[in-house]
Amino acid sequence: MPLKLPERANPEWLLKQLEAVSLKKLPGTSEAGRVARQANDPKSGDALLRGDEISKGLFEQLLAANGETGGEVTLKKADGTLTKAGELLTRIDLAKATRDGWFEVPKKGAVLYADFRDVDMGFFRGNDAKGQPIHVTGVPSSSLSVYWAASGPQHYVPPSNDLGVLYFERGKSVDLKRSGNTSINDPAASFKSELKAPDESDVPEDFKAKNLNRDPSMVRRDLSSAFFRETLKVPAQRYAPVKWFSNGWYQGVRDLEEPLDKTMWSSAVKSIDPKRDVPKDVYIFKAQWSWGEKSLAGGHLDKADLKFKGDGSANQYRVRDGGMQTYDLETGKKKADEAYDELAKLISVVNGKGLEDEAGNAISDTDPKRFNTPAFRKAMEAKMDVYEVLRAYAGLVMTGAWDNLINPSNFAWVAEKGKSGDAKWSALPIDLDSTWGIQWDGQPAWQDLDVLLRNGPTENVPVIWKNLLANDHFKAYALDFMEHLMKTEFTPSKIGAKVDTFWARKSEAAYLEADTPTGAPHTQRTYTNDELYKHNKENWTIRKNGLNAIAIREFVEWRRASATWQINQIRKDFHVKSGVDFAGGKVEP
Repeated sequence: MPLKLPERANPEWLLKQLEAVSLKKLPGTSEAGRVARQANDPKSGDALLRGDEISKGLFEQLLAANGETGGEVTLKKADGTLTKAGELLTRIDLAKATRDGWFEVPKKGAVLYADFRDVDMGFFRGNDAKGQPIHVTGVPSSSLSVYWAASGPQHYVPPSNDLGVLYFERGKSVDLKRSGNTSINDPAASFKSELKAPDESDVPEDFKAKNLNRDPSMVRRDLSSAFFRETLKVPAQRYAPVKWFSNGWYQGVRDLEEPLDKTMWSSAVKSIDPKRDVPKDVYIFKAQWSWGEKSLAGGHLDKADLKFKGDGSANQYRVRDGGMQTYDLETGKKKADEAYDELAKLISVVNGKGLEDEAGNAISDTDPKRFNTPAFRKAMEAKMDVYEVLRAYAGLVMTGAWDNLINPSNFAWVAEKGKSGDAKWSALPIDLDSTWGIQWDGQPAWQDLDVLLRNGPTENVPVIWKNLLANDHFKAYALDFMEHLMKTEFTPSKIGAKVDTFWARKSEAAYLEADTPTGAPHTQRTYTNDELYKHNKENWTIRKNGLNAIAIREFVEWRRASATWQINQIRKDFHVKSGVDFAGGKVEP
């Protein structure tokens, strides 16, 4: 959207509008390019303008272009036409750096680098008195640089003016902390750093990079994200390969995770439907999952399973004494009361409360048949993007996403509240790494997971899936869509081609973690280079330390056969069809 210029502007306004400007999008021979480059600090090697370079350097350049001095620059004349500064600013505005710069690979063979300097890794590996990893903060000489560069062939590649530096921070504010639940004590750590991002900035507030200890393919998150966005047309986080350096030592390749913020949601929504408007108020609730124990951070966690509680008021789903929340609000925290009210309304609808039949008679809140009624279908269609949610379900079931579906610790629910005052909800599966054939010893074969969750380890499945599938129309939609997937995109050849693409992005950086094919990686990664190669290129199933990783192509072939057989059996007694022309490009009735 073009920048709306006021008549006059101060440095604070300028920084708020631009936040970061990519110099490589501005031809150096153009006047706007020259002005922007004069505002840049050449010592930084940064190909982006940010911070003081915008609010001070660029502001002074715009003043000079107008021949002005003072605390404000004139952008529009009295007759509404643009001044010289206004014309330059409109061109510079086109070079704004967006979140895409963090997650879209700018050049073949490039990966992100996260270069931490003067950070005490000894403290980073330790725990505090509560058993939680220590939050390491910097010293005056600490620094963090984030930039794109070639993945190799050497371990470290410095920043270049070609691809530029996305982020630079120096001093005591540089921090580092271990991240994750089951992975928090892994030798090869996931890490998180809090970046100094302005409000509503495209800079991630949390720079969170996930380890790949449990994935000899190294691509299951990337593959899932692309599958959900591109094939299922369901919003999903993005991931980018990042090489992590600490004090000059290569710590291995990680998955940079897009944070759960409005920028992520808007980007995900626009990627599947460019015409879809995202309102100002977006509430993202991360579904926490525990067994009722008191959280170390305070608060009493339960299972975020969307079960109806008590009188259905917001207080039933919210801890007001601080600490972690079972339904943890990630965005719109200034309107938390409103957000939790909307969550309570959603849970009431999901559980079939307050329904009326076509004659206006109340349907009992305890009638088990209430879910298979036109009233429930209508209520769900009004409250949720229910067909998008059902496509998300189909994707989770087909990819064996047990950590997002069976014990859904990796899930979020998103509400968009527009001017009408009615919130519309969507599903957001997150951190989709326990997918495509990952299985611990003692777990069932996820490639044989029941497509309707009628049996197996389903006691912890959120009630929404059971209730939706109790409705004949919604069940028919899910089955029809799964059949369409298996005829089109869910095939070993098509999924395998995507695996090859994502593996090529990471392979060089991954191989640099060890000195020989079969030697132990110096980054304490679980798998040798030889195992990575055999899993990705020769379709070997890797079994190690209680974890079984089926080769992804083999999983797809097996899952496809199992799901096809199951659906054929279901069709013997269930003859309802959704009527959606998936083959014709439609995704909703």
